[in-house]
Amino acid sequence: MSDGTVFVYHCAPDIVWVKDAGQTVLVDGKAGCSWLLSGWQAAVWDLLSLGYLAGDIIRFLALLLDVPPETARGTLVCILDEWEGNGMVFGAERGHG
Repeated sequence: MSDGTVFVYHCAPDIVWVKDAGQTVLVDGKAGCSWLLSGWQAAVWDLLSLGYLAGDIIRFLALLLDVPPETARGTLVCILDEWEGNGMVFGAERGHG
């Protein structure tokens, strides 16, 4: 991401989710997997599902976690890498921005 390439992440199409008692429950019925997200991770999922771009999510995380933007960026990259590995999201390169 450091070369100016913009990656856009999307929720995987087979995932359905519901907010319940302070957490978000995600289910992939096709793969037979489920996940529970809470706190800042649930907030990131909400923003991602609403189509927010990474820069906006980073600014939100920096405020929410009271950390510098670069730390928030690293946090976001880690969780997106984890989610992509789990099949919860997929990323697509969108050129340079």
